[in-house]
Amino acid sequence: MTLTPTSIMRYYLMTVLFFSFLGLHAADADSLSLYGRMRSNGTTAESGFFSLVYDNPAMKYVWHPSTLNELRAGGEYIHEEQPSLAEEGDGRYMGFVDVRSFIRKGNSSLWGEARYKNGKKTGRRWNETSDYLLLYPYVMGDTVGGDLKSEQYYFSGGYAYRKGSYTIGAEGSYGADIEYRNADPRPKNLTGDLYFTIGMSWKTGNHYALGYSLHARKYKQTNDLQFYNELGVPNIYHFTGLGTDYYRFRGAKGKSFYKGRSFGGSVNLSPFDAGEGGFAVSLLYDHFSFDKIISSLNELPMASVGEHDLRGEIAWRSSKDRFSRWGMKLEAAFTKRTGTENLFGDASGNIYPQIAEDEMYMNRIRRGVLSGFYEYMYRSGTVFSIIPSIGYTDMNTRYVYPRREMEIHRLHSQLMLKAMFPCGHWLLRGELGGRYVASLTPELQLPAVETEEAKKLNQPVYGNYGYLAANQAGFQVAMRGDYSRHKAYGLFLELRYVYGHDTRPSAANSLTASVGVAF
Repeated sequence: MTLTPTSIMRYYLMTVLFFSFLGLHAADADSLSLYGRMRSNGTTAESGFFSLVYDNPAMKYVWHPSTLNELRAGGEYIHEEQPSLAEEGDGRYMGFVDVRSFIRKGNSSLWGEARYKNGKKTGRRWNETSDYLLLYPYVMGDTVGGDLKSEQYYFSGGYAYRKGSYTIGAEGSYGADIEYRNADPRPKNLTGDLYFTIGMSWKTGNHYALGYSLHARKYKQTNDLQFYNELGVPNIYHFTGLGTDYYRFRGAKGKSFYKGRSFGGSVNLSPFDAGEGGFAVSLLYDHFSFDKIISSLNELPMASVGEHDLRGEIAWRSSKDRFSRWGMKLEAAFTKRTGTENLFGDASGNIYPQIAEDEMYMNRIRRGVLSGFYEYMYRSGTVFSIIPSIGYTDMNTRYVYPRREMEIHRLHSQLMLKAMFPCGHWLLRGELGGRYVASLTPELQLPAVETEEAKKLNQPVYGNYGYLAANQAGFQVAMRGDYSRHKAYGLFLELRYVYGHDTRPSAANSLTASVGVAF
């Protein structure tokens, strides 16, 4: 029997649902109602404040205090007047179904997620390759583009076991994506992304757990672009960054594939038990690399990319108080990506001998964010929280020859207000937030161009620079209502709207709606 993404999705969904129903019995054992478990897991102090530490699956043993499972279905709509990233298009509309589960049972914690999305990505131009943010700048594209149909699958699951002072854990995930268009130009992209991590932690003193983890990843994409028009076709470009392409391989060479891999690890310090106050400290390193190979040229290895990613987080939250909690968090990240292009001699029998290689592309990103929260719980069960944050990001992108460079500095701030309150058989949640991004001394240097072809290839560079150099403001509002007449399960409806505006000028709207069952 052949396993397709659809059959894998079906089997995985059944598995996650099976363990979710096991979690329902675990929830009965801890005597908490559905709303009690939602409040226990969903307050600001418990939901996402300690974040990087949970890249270690052993630390996920205390990811949430209570068992909680959700199955939902819905849709999302996004549209931008001008794309924030030219190579990704101006929006999408997708339907989705997903199931998420976290189970606390005895000395074990289990978690899993299965997700399926189907729809259309709109206004795609300059790029016919999937996963642009993973594979940039070495994508394949053209000047025509168009909407793309997309079908996405994602599965993940993990397990952690605690014995005395020691905890071990493992987690794996697999994602697949199919993108295609039924009109010229006609890409057909198939991706596969496999990830696995293992971790361990042990108790140090009376309060904390010290841990470490190792992870590995394997990625592959086949990228096939075809034209059926017999009267002529536009050029296919193999882009190399900041408006450049591998000029020698322009034309109708529309078959490529990508082979990627990564490895890394983390060290972590966190409170030993779920929900405890104190510090959480994490440092994570990942090295990702991939090769771009042009299949149309007898498997020619055009370029390779190496990326170093280092992230750190130090956070503190107060111990549980009868009514209030608060915390602070500092996050920092450093990413450096370099692209090496191979040089080839004259072809002999459609085989291009590699004669040299040269590091031509570099992108460096540095980011720091300081955030905090204050949360207050009233006697009625209402929970209110405020979450401010402020951060700074700078990015430097360069291409060696012809010399091109982009420099971006941005100051960003955000304020979020959240509330959760019971109302009869309902548990109501609301969220309101605003953000502002200020661009500081942006700079773009491109060489003077004379040909119309070069001017065309600079268009996405100017478009992306325009977005990054603009000041931006926006807000988001979200509402969710859970209805339950039973202690163990309930139905919910959730809506989220996001609006953004920048000084190019351009506006963006995003709406997500879903219905589901929680248990």
